[in-house]
Amino acid sequence: MLSGREPARFTKRFVDGLEPVAGRRIVIFDAALAGFCVRVSPTGMKAYALKYRNRFGRQRWLTIGRHGILTPDQARQQARKHLRQVAEGLDPAQDKADAARAVTIKELSDRFLSDHVEVHNKRSTRRHVLSDLRNHILPAFGNRAVAELSTEEIAALHLSLRKTPVAANRLVRVLSKMMSLAELWGLRPPHSNPCRGIRMYTQRRRERFLSPSEITMLGEAIRSCEGKRLIDPLAANAIRLILLTGCRPSEITNLRWREVHLDQFFLRLEDSKTGAKVVSLGTPACELLASLPRSAERVFPSPRKAGAPYRELRRPWSHVRRRAGLLDIQLKDLRHTHASIAAQCGLSLPVIGKLLGHTQVSTTQIYAHWADDVLRQAAQRVQGQIAAALGGLPDAHLVPIRPEMGRRALS
Repeated sequence: MLSGREPARFTKRFVDGLEPVAGRRIVIFDAALAGFCVRVSPTGMKAYALKYRNRFGRQRWLTIGRHGILTPDQARQQARKHLRQVAEGLDPAQDKADAARAVTIKELSDRFLSDHVEVHNKRSTRRHVLSDLRNHILPAFGNRAVAELSTEEIAALHLSLRKTPVAANRLVRVLSKMMSLAELWGLRPPHSNPCRGIRMYTQRRRERFLSPSEITMLGEAIRSCEGKRLIDPLAANAIRLILLTGCRPSEITNLRWREVHLDQFFLRLEDSKTGAKVVSLGTPACELLASLPRSAERVFPSPRKAGAPYRELRRPWSHVRRRAGLLDIQLKDLRHTHASIAAQCGLSLPVIGKLLGHTQVSTTQIYAHWADDVLRQAAQRVQGQIAAALGGLPDAHLVPIRPEMGRRALS
């Protein structure tokens, strides 16, 4: 940590104009108040701090808060308050460290849920975070002090869940976010996240798409379950619409009529996993939506709670897949099926990404092998015609290319 320049009177314009220095943290002191300073990290983060000596003559540093959250005047007022405490024989930096060590993981989790998860995360993410906290994190670390949680302890918990790598990795990500916020909230020293360095388990990507014959079986099962009143018409049509549009199940169950624009052949979703997006509709999806009653704000209203969406498709879906004999198919696989059919129709990966509302090109790459199959089939047709006209090629035993052959070749 090096002093950056001569002391200066802090104003917002002055602090905004401070530039970071690569590879080191600089400190600039305020000319108006002794010991009051701003620290600029190599990444450009700026934080106000106070340098002082306690009653034993030991030098102390007390972080006051980040620039942007605090103005220079607000930070200076807090620095003056702490200097008065020092004059009275107190040690505010030590008091702050003691208070941080006293905060438990349980107390941190309460603030994490209220100040971060409820504000920034979607409903499905909140459900996963709550599950991780209740089932794993709080039983293991609930009474531990935030400042004392170590990498070794987290690594041991991660190892204990190695048979469920997805859950194990998600738990570490939740803890890592909690520890990052603990640093921001002054409950841990900067750059002390104990999750840093823990190696995540390899997660095998699940790829299951319905074949045309399985889609036929699924359609027959939906009609059968609907006819026998095992599922209601709302659930049946929600399942059909998920497959027709490639939307996520939650995007369909949360759909409102004001988001439906049949005359323009699209849905304008106000919110989704990736934010607002537009979903293009074909005639089949438009006809299905046009057949539904508009008796509520939502396209698929809850049959139990007025104004609520049809949240729970798990039970109807369980009936349908059992009737179809497709026990390994999950509801989200209908979205993958929509994308795989798009690839087999010859659509490019960017177009498929647009259909699905992907914000990252890499997300669409899981369907690349289907696009490769289409290219191989096209190459075979083109080259077959050329070869027939060209003549004189050596005889060979040709095996027709099938999609599963392409996947084996790529695996």
